[in-house]
Amino acid sequence: QEIIRVKEVIEKSINSLKNNWSEKEIEIRLDIKDDIFIYVDQNNMELVLKNLILNSIKYCNGDGKIEIRLE
Repeated sequence: QEIIRVKEVIEKSINSLKNNWSEKEIEIRLDIKDDIFIYVDQNNMELVLKNLILNSIKYCNGDGKIEIRLE
């Protein structure tokens, strides 16, 4: 486990799935503060985020929007 900046992990997860959401012409918006850190296993965190994002893409209509906010 390590201390990670949440925004960086979320951006990395989104970018790794770009083919999935760009094919459906889905817009992903992020509203995440830069100064949020958590102590977590980064690999597990990425796995959870990718699963949530893939589910959002799967159930989002074409030309839809997915918004991720964290304060």
